[in-house]
Amino acid sequence: MPRYRAGVDRYTGKPLTGYAHMEQCVAFIVQSMKGDVVMLYDLGCDVDREIGRGMHRAMLLSLYARMIGSIHKWELEFRVRKIALVNMSRVGALAVAIDGLYYPEGRYGNFKLTEPATLNIPLIAANLRGAA
Repeated sequence: MPRYRAGVDRYTGKPLTGYAHMEQCVAFIVQSMKGDVVMLYDLGCDVDREIGRGMHRAMLLSLYARMIGSIHKWELEFRVRKIALVNMSRVGALAVAIDGLYYPEGRYGNFKLTEPATLNIPLIAANLRGAA
């Protein structure tokens, strides 16, 4: 039986475990700016720098690389397989779909238990600044 991590939903205060907890953690990592989390100044991937700017291939590749690097560094229970922009508006709103593998016991070094995972993460500027 897997030993799931437990936490608290950041919006409702209700308990979270397993997949839901991992999903919240990945979204928090992607939506956080480096330097915003006390004592974890390197947590985050600075997506906010790109919101509202013109999209081009080099910028999008840089954005994907920062997201994947940050997720792999900070979330031991999830590995990215595919990432894609799924929504883009002229006012700077972005959303990404991230396909990967969820390892319920990845933080213990056990990568034998695996579940496929698909996450849809909004990257609108209001979410990134905590106003949502």
